[in-house]
Amino acid sequence: MLKKYISPKFITLFCFIVSITELINNQFFFTINNYVNAVKQFINPLSLGWILSRDTDANDGFNSINTIFDLLLLLGAILYFFNKTRETRLIRFVMSVILMSNMLSLIYSLAFILFANIHRALSSIPLSIAFYIAHACWIYLSYSILQYFNTQNELQKDVIEEEETVHTYFVEASKWTRFLHPVIDVIVTIMLFSRFVDLIAYIKFGQAMFIRVDYNANPTPLLLMLALCRFSYYLFFESILGITPGKLLTETRVINYEGNKPSFKNVAVRSIVRFIPFESLTFLMHNGLHDKLSHTLVVKEKKTGIDGRYFFWIFPALIMFHFVSNMIQSEYSKYENKQMYRSLQDRVQGELINRFLNADTNDFFQLKHTLGQGDYTSDFLKVEHITPKSIVFSMVKIDSKNYKGPTETEVEAFYNNYKGTLPMDTISKEALLKALQAGDETYIDLPDTIVPIKVSERKYLISSIDPYFMPNIQISDFAYSNNYFTLVLMNKGWAADVTKVQVLEGSIEMTTHFPIHLGKSLQRIGGAATGDKFDYKLDITVRDSLKREYIFRVEGNTSMYGDRSIWRIK
Repeated sequence: MLKKYISPKFITLFCFIVSITELINNQFFFTINNYVNAVKQFINPLSLGWILSRDTDANDGFNSINTIFDLLLLLGAILYFFNKTRETRLIRFVMSVILMSNMLSLIYSLAFILFANIHRALSSIPLSIAFYIAHACWIYLSYSILQYFNTQNELQKDVIEEEETVHTYFVEASKWTRFLHPVIDVIVTIMLFSRFVDLIAYIKFGQAMFIRVDYNANPTPLLLMLALCRFSYYLFFESILGITPGKLLTETRVINYEGNKPSFKNVAVRSIVRFIPFESLTFLMHNGLHDKLSHTLVVKEKKTGIDGRYFFWIFPALIMFHFVSNMIQSEYSKYENKQMYRSLQDRVQGELINRFLNADTNDFFQLKHTLGQGDYTSDFLKVEHITPKSIVFSMVKIDSKNYKGPTETEVEAFYNNYKGTLPMDTISKEALLKALQAGDETYIDLPDTIVPIKVSERKYLISSIDPYFMPNIQISDFAYSNNYFTLVLMNKGWAADVTKVQVLEGSIEMTTHFPIHLGKSLQRIGGAATGDKFDYKLDITVRDSLKREYIFRVEGNTSMYGDRSIWRIK
């Protein structure tokens, strides 16, 4: 139905729109909004990568390989327009890759549903159907454009007159051209089938075959997969269109001896014969072995575009772009990770300061040695009395047989048994504030802002402040997706019930039904929300078994790595 609308104007406009849209689409990095990611994937015609690498599926971020093909399509559209529709190589090349990329995406999606995650697929049937329709549209459009060019581009012929007889011969591709074909096609095959390797490694069958495989010691599984991919690649392109992406760049085509597209049987024979050792070198003879046994020829099309030598400048530039963009992406990722780590440290440090400012006689200050030295003991300061300028502590040292340290129950039992006999110490609030250093790191050269406290002739930092003999509510995880806000709570102290959550800031309407019990297992609370990124502030009220009520304040931002903290305010 669309074929009657395929014209040079349509192709030019279509290629400009697709390439520019995709170049923009590829620049949008990860977002927590699943609908935005779905739209990005819906309009993305390519899903390329490099085998055993992570540069695949650019739906959530920058993919330099996809971007290279977007640039090729844009350049192809420019050359096609300014060369009066005679230069078609780059457009045909990219369209062939789009065609097979979407065919494979359909197969991968179905295989993923059948073998990997059928429950997840069934939960999003409308979205899955939309993706299948999108892939079908890309397949139909790319195939129609390729068929249009196949009918427009004529084969090059030599006419030889012998006496009164005129002989017409197809002009066969040169040996140099035949050498380029497998080089280009192998690279494109790897880009197209990289997701196949990921899929096989994901499903149970693949895990059984590939898990803990040393590819250097036993490359057989990987080689078998590559052989299957290579066979499928040639069988698909040459049986449907009589071309491969490599042949499109060199303006050549596969035909039978009658000058027509080869049959499926001919192409199957060609594809199988390619696996004969050193067969790829037989093109140095008059014809390659896979040509002779399949009764086919690789012939030239009439050259109507620019000199092919100029294309040699394009691909080195794109290869350089790939390496430079990957380097920039890698440095940017390092910068993002550093910023994320710094943000996380600031959040944890801020939470520790809040806990210090709101400390009471239920709190234990956990100590860590400044140089990481020490015996198998866990050292705590138990708050006994608070004055305006200082805090009076009991020193608690517990022998620990577990490298993770004693449990809350063990600390509480130890303190109850030895209460009144433990050594006491008074430390100023100013000194304590300077010794706060969240986390498990140890330091040889401490920052100027951090000054250890001296307890029992040893220098310590304060790594955490936790309440004992009461509930100790903390945030285990957080999620904000599809306009639904979720907090995952954990309780490191006494069992309690969450009786109420009051939203002080943020457009959140809690849907969790209270009370919910918080023992040692995780519990989720959440509600509907509006907006992409916003600040929120919640007060969580809990009641323990002694009917005592506590209020914990939660503050944060819904961005993926947004700050969030929790501390007790009552």
